[in-house]
Amino acid sequence: MILSSLFIGVVSGIISAVIFYYIMMSVKPDIKISSQIAKERKVDNNENPILDANGNYIYEYVIKIINYTKSDVEDVSYQLFIMEDWFRGNGKIYTARELKFEKSNSMKLLVGTDTKDNTIDNNCRQIVIKGDLEKDWDKNKEWLEFQIVSYHSKSGSRKVNKIKYTDRTRHIVEGYFDTGHNFDIITY
Repeated sequence: MILSSLFIGVVSGIISAVIFYYIMMSVKPDIKISSQIAKERKVDNNENPILDANGNYIYEYVIKIINYTKSDVEDVSYQLFIMEDWFRGNGKIYTARELKFEKSNSMKLLVGTDTKDNTIDNNCRQIVIKGDLEKDWDKNKEWLEFQIVSYHSKSGSRKVNKIKYTDRTRHIVEGYFDTGHNFDIITY
């Protein structure tokens, strides 16, 4: 009798733990990252293109993220690295150079789909990379790695999203991101 009660208690505890695990896995942040980087013409307050001294357009490089989580996500931070690897001895060695952003590389809150404002799609963000990305990303063996760390506002569960950009000609597209819940780039 005692053994059967003990066995039932252990089995029910294991089942409860498994159910809790799957519930926690289902309430993680769901942030998607654009598979391409937009190369936008920089504009002034009147939407006129800004030109350099030689009359050429000045560009800024933009990555778009969308929060598809129903709830808000908190303490969102992101980083962008130029990665390079090479063989040394019997293994690979990696180096990483961190790139900066025009504004902060974090935000306290990114609203979820249940609380977003449909008129402004405030669960989407466009993140501007500081400097000339194509000039910085100049070697053939380099690639970019963009990482986002975020926490679910209700469960507190953490998730890291990553994406690699491996080809400058395929992953950088001249144009600007469309508004709303898509990653379409409108070309000039």
